[in-house]
Amino acid sequence: MITTLICFNLIGHYLWVKVFKNLLLLLYLNEVICYTYNSTFLLVLWWAKAGGLTNLPFIHNNDVNILSIS
Repeated sequence: MITTLICFNLIGHYLWVKVFKNLLLLLYLNEVICYTYNSTFLLVLWWAKAGGLTNLPFIHNNDVNILSIS
């Protein structure tokens, strides 16, 4: 009985640690993805505000401002 409990506890502890570590990893990855996504979004907004596509060398028509954000 005691041996079974100890064995069960060890297995339970191992699974709990494994699952908990995976959850932490997922949370961390989620933070990284969110941070990267938000940073990219802000960078694109900043780029568009700074002139966006009209600043690219192969677009010569400055009248066509596709990304005009006032």
